Amino acid sequence: MLQQSLQQTRSTQIISHLTALSATQALLTRKPPSTSTGIKLLHFHVINTPDKTAQYFENSAWLNEVQHIAYQYQRAKNVKRVLFSDGILCDLHLHSSTELCDHSRSQWNVVWEKPGYQLTAYPSHSLPCLETQTEWLLGELLTHLTLGLRCFANGEKLAAFQCIQQRSLNHLLTLLALKHFPEKYHDSTFNWEQHFPELAGKLNQLAPGYEASPEAAQSIIEHLSQLHNFNHFIKDQILNLISACLKSNERNSVS
Repeated sequence: MLQQSLQQTRSTQIISHLTALSATQALLTRKPPSTSTGIKLLHFHVINTPDKTAQYFENSAWLNEVQHIAYQYQRAKNVKRVLFSDGILCDLHLHSSTELCDHSRSQWNVVWEKPGYQLTAYPSHSLPCLETQTEWLLGELLTHLTLGLRCFANGEKLAAFQCIQQRSLNHLLTLLALKHFPEKYHDSTFNWEQHFPELAGKLNQLAPGYEASPEAAQSIIEHLSQLHNFNHFIKDQILNLISACLKSNERNSVS
């Protein structure tokens, strides 16, 4: 409940801050939320004047005024995912008002429109992701670990399994392949056990099953730490979540 209340407060703060910026033309959210993890992740689509869109995207100082950003990465060419220092995650989609082309309003909630501005078109989609870039892979891996552990703590074990043992694990494997076999990682016949025999004996720790997502997250973060340096704040967040989930499991098993 505390996290949900904090999210609602942060949502209000972001809306208030964005509507005060002269370049903001409108704020949108999608409907309905695409996944159950949506309740643990804020989403905003911001329509800006063309002259400010790139500036706002490249420089997040304006968002730091809401709450200090502890970690961020670029999810797509017009999308940033930010982790605030109080643990709130938010996806910001920044669109230029001249690039809107979808004329269907059915999938959108219009949160705010600037007086005198009227939406006649809407974003069609976010621009392509950056899936071959290390920063993108790291960001997706780390934030899906975070979301998955929060789902697990909330009793959403299937969502946790999908975030941690499917998405995060796939990103870890892609990082390994890109580092050692960059020319082969797109190959559908890529044999993991053959190319990474030392990993084969540990896959049961990385994907131990539906009930053991915290253990999987622990193994994934340990392997990632050997492979890459990454943001200490989000690492500490993940380790704290793992610890809390494991302790909760221990209490439940005793009772």
